Amino acid sequence: MSEKTRGICRIHAPASILSTQFERLCQVVTKDFYKQALGEKFRNEMMHPFEQMADRQQSELESFHSLHRCLQGNYSFFGYREADLKIPDVTKVEAMIIRKKLSHLKKQVLNLAKPYGAVLNRLHETDDWLLETHQAQWLKRARFSFAKDLFSRNLTTTQRIESQRVNITRQQATIRQTMQEFDRAVQTMIELAIQALGHPDVASRIEDANHWIDELTDLNATRQALYRRLGTVDDLRYKYASLNALMAQLDQNPSESLINTMLTVMKSMTEQMKSIHDAVSHVDYPFDHAQADMKLGMFLIANFPDPNSPGEVYAAADRLLDRFFRLQARILGRKCVMAERVLKAVNIEPLPEPKKADELSQKVD
Repeated sequence: MSEKTRGICRIHAPASILSTQFERLCQVVTKDFYKQALGEKFRNEMMHPFEQMADRQQSELESFHSLHRCLQGNYSFFGYREADLKIPDVTKVEAMIIRKKLSHLKKQVLNLAKPYGAVLNRLHETDDWLLETHQAQWLKRARFSFAKDLFSRNLTTTQRIESQRVNITRQQATIRQTMQEFDRAVQTMIELAIQALGHPDVASRIEDANHWIDELTDLNATRQALYRRLGTVDDLRYKYASLNALMAQLDQNPSESLINTMLTVMKSMTEQMKSIHDAVSHVDYPFDHAQADMKLGMFLIANFPDPNSPGEVYAAADRLLDRFFRLQARILGRKCVMAERVLKAVNIEPLPEPKKADELSQKVD
């Protein structure tokens, strides 16, 4: 039975090119399809071989798996904090000394991981409470009355909001102090291992060690640029949650006060997004990207929203926050990949895959 379906693409050329130039033909057809689908937005540099895209995705996945192991499943954009540590120079000591130091740090990380996880959960809980105080504050500014059970705590008055915020901030400061030992152990293990890439004996056991050292320069530059914007991003996160709370009341109470408060929040959010973009617009994006010469500012926010459009502002903030924190994790994850390769080079087994909660409970039982 012959196939009578019309082809989706026709070309004036002999049928032999299907076997002699099939790959080139696929490129032409694919390019034509995207030109029709995207119109003026299409650019030739957007086209990349599937294998290249798959390798890029695999590299990103490897980073997140390594991050998961190095922090024993305890990574959180809000939890893990790096300190200004002085890492001793190990490039001129014996490789055996490096091995002993890294072995000790690995054991320390494993010993601290389980209690750290419980404390991290507590920190997340207090962060939820803190977000609620910001939501309640903006609802109050909109002159919106709400019941005391709208939030997990009674935030029906300005005095209660301020009191709870002060108490929660104090709790978080105490919690973070208890988290420092694990954070420092992880950071020291990673940074010490990375510094060992400059040790001749260690580097000789790792393929492309010199390339990694060059890559670290870009990674650290991006990490520092992100870290300097962390305060602004945190405040944007609070306003993002508050805008969501305000929009949820529009159907019930589309008052002038509510709308004006939303406009105030959206204007502030737009200004913050612009300040973040401008501050990092010159910083190179540290990983391969489909768009050539991608800059960090463009990666975080491609188009500025209309400050009077709730949907546009909310979507732009959502994209920026997601990409900001995901990029932070990917950079740390890439450094974890390097650290694990060094551990292997000095004959130390990488950290184990962290046990899942159900596996831990079964072991206890």
